[in-house]
Formats: sequence, C-alpha cells, structure tokens
Amino acid sequence: MNMLIWRAHQWARRLGRTGLAGVLVLIAAALMQFGQVAATDAENAALEARLDSLRLAAKTEPDKAAAPVVGFLDALPDTAAASALIGQLEKIARAHRLQLLRGQYSQTPVVGTSLVRWQLALPINADYPHIHAFVADSLQKLPALTLEDIRLKREDIGTTDVVADLRFSLYLREGAP
Repeated sequence: MNMLIWRAHQWARRLGRTGLAGVLVLIAAALMQFGQVAATDAENAALEARLDSLRLAAKTEPDKAAAPVVGFLDALPDTAAASALIGQLEKIARAHRLQLLRGQYSQTPVVGTSLVRWQLALPINADYPHIHAFVADSLQKLPALTLEDIRLKREDIGTTDVVADLRFSLYLREGAP
C-alpha cells in the first residue's frame, strides 16, 4: 500500500497543480459522460420498444383513413349549440387562468355545404405555458373547433407574458333557427 501511495505522490509531483487539475477534470467528465449515457441508453431502449409496439399495432389495425367517414356532418353540433360551445371555451380559458376580455365572433356559411363557420378572434395576455395548455385543452374538448391562426408577441425580453392573438373556427351544422 505504501508503494502505491509513493507512486501516486510521484505522479502528482511530476504533473504539478495544473496537471492534477486537468486529470481531475478529465475523470469528472468521464464519470458524468458514463452516467448520462447509461440513463440515455435506458430511455432510448424504452422508446424504441414503444415505437416497435406502435408499429406492430399500426400494421394490425385496418386503415381508418381509407374508410369513408359516415355521418361526419351528423357528429357536428347544431348551430343552436353555438353559444353553449363558446361558453364552454370561456370556461376552459378560466380553468387555465386566462381572461377573455374581448373577442370578435362572426358567423359565415361554408359555401357548398350545410355547415356554418363561427370565427372567433381572441386576444389573450398571459404566459406561454398557460396559452399553450388552453389551446391544447380547447382543441381536445371541442372537436368541432379548429385553430386557424396564432400570433405571439412579447413586448420585453425580460417578461414572461406574451400577447397572443388566437383565431379559432367553430364548425356547426345548419339547423332550425
């Protein structure tokens, strides 16, 4: 054991302080690299296994895109439900701590169909994660809603709030007035 200590002392004396610092940094970098690579390899293996299972599931399921959509228009809500759906959109906004102070709503028929398109222009001032969650939740909970346009603007680089102009379209079936 004394011989090992003596040799380490000799190597340290030959390398000097700068050399020892370099060796320590090299050892620390190698340990960090191996630690991160092992974690990344495990995550990569799990993702590849999931990808393989999804590919297998895609091969076994029939192609849904090839089948015609039967009753698509019947699945859309009636125009009488427009105010309830817009109210639901406002509830989703409140759930994400957003205030829809003013908005522009317009209704136009879709030419050649029995659909009515409600265009909703909603300016929002909030931080990006809340806006993103609101848009994702709205599109999930309201299947007749589409996001037409989103414009984000941040006044100052130091702030987290952005001014967002969201433009949604809500497609409804023409029904009895």
